[in-house]
Amino acid sequence: MQIENSTCLFHVDNEKFCGSLSEDKHKGFNIHVMSIPCQKKTSWSGKVPFSTLSKFASQCHMAIDEYKAVLIQAFTEGQNHDFEFDFKQNTHELILKKDIGNQDIKMKFGRFQLEKQLSCAVIQDFLLDTLAHNQAESKKQICELKEAEKQLKLENERLVKLLEETLNIKEKMESELYAKFIAILNEKKKKIRELSKGVPPKQAANKEAPSSSRQIEKDEDADEYDEETDYETDEESAVGKKRKYE
Repeated sequence: MQIENSTCLFHVDNEKFCGSLSEDKHKGFNIHVMSIPCQKKTSWSGKVPFSTLSKFASQCHMAIDEYKAVLIQAFTEGQNHDFEFDFKQNTHELILKKDIGNQDIKMKFGRFQLEKQLSCAVIQDFLLDTLAHNQAESKKQICELKEAEKQLKLENERLVKLLEETLNIKEKMESELYAKFIAILNEKKKKIRELSKGVPPKQAANKEAPSSSRQIEKDEDADEYDEETDYETDEESAVGKKRKYE
């Protein structure tokens, strides 16, 4: 059962090749190489067992799973600054090299012995199967992405609606709190006016009549509370005057 299919293009001595890699769960990897165009109708293919993969992984100081992942990456990306392919048609050897850093030095990542085939039919069938598989996977991913986009749009609409409702509730609560605050503040100012204008009779008998200047000052203080507050008021100032006359 093939669980990975990778296809890439690479050049060797101005000649173009198509390389394909398929992973067999129980046996290892299958490698196919075909020149493009296939003028002589020949191709090369070979099997790479897990024992050989383990050997290459050990030489590269890598775990087997890590080595397999990098090998699949090489046959997916093709020849670039990270990977270099070299195919020797006379010995039917495919050599893969990998860049080891910024030193422009590539180490030998694998040497695969292939066999010459008399027909390109094998690799052509494989390529068609790979393309069909990739197309089906792409369609599946597109459908999944469209569904995810649809769900995200619905979620976005729900959150926008929730935000609007929250803002409306906030504004309503603020209006109610302001109204209660103004009512309480006006009630306190009313009581302060009452305290500033009236003094108990017994206390008045024991006190001397206030001077004219002091009476004027008291009257001016009382006038400050003749009008009720509609919005913002300095409550602390009002409370301070209340304590003055207690």
